[in-house]
Amino acid sequence: MFSMNESFLRALAVADASPSPLRGNQIVTGRSGIFTLARFNTKYGVWNSGRRSETRKQMSLANAAIEPLVQPGLFSGYVEPFQAVVFVVACFARLLHSQPDTPVSIEIAVPDRHMQGWLFREPIDAFIKRYDQQPTAGQDDLAVPKLKKNIGKQQDKDGTGS
Repeated sequence: MFSMNESFLRALAVADASPSPLRGNQIVTGRSGIFTLARFNTKYGVWNSGRRSETRKQMSLANAAIEPLVQPGLFSGYVEPFQAVVFVVACFARLLHSQPDTPVSIEIAVPDRHMQGWLFREPIDAFIKRYDQQPTAGQDDLAVPKLKKNIGKQQDKDGTGS
C-alpha cells in the first residue's frame, strides 16, 4: 500500500498525463484532457473517509460543471465543462495495522461537487472491458444514390438554358 503513490505516478507518466511530483503524503494528480486524475485508499464498502480530505473536497468543486450531464436541471442551459475530477479508489478490506498489501477492489469514481454522492462509480475491470468489446454488426446500408437527369439543362424565366 505504501508504494501506491509511486505506482500511480508511473501510470500517469506512461499515459502522458502530466503527474504532479511526489511530496510526502500529498495527493498525486495528473491531467488528461479536461480530467484531473487522483487516487485515494478507503475501506471496502463505506467510502466516508473520502470526504475527510479538504484537498479532495476542493478538487471535487470542479465537477459542478459535469453534474448537469448526469443530473440535468429543468431550467438550466448546457455549459460545456472545461475541467472535472476523477478518482481511482483502492478499496481495502480494513484499514488497520495488519491490513493486506493488495486492495479488494479498485474503482473509478467521479464525485459530485460536494463529495456527498457519486456521478459515476464502477470497478476498473468493468470499465476496461468496454474497450475490449467488438462493435456489433450493424444493419447493411442498401440505399443507392441516383443523380437527377437533365440537371444542367434547366431553363430560367426567359426560357434560356442556364
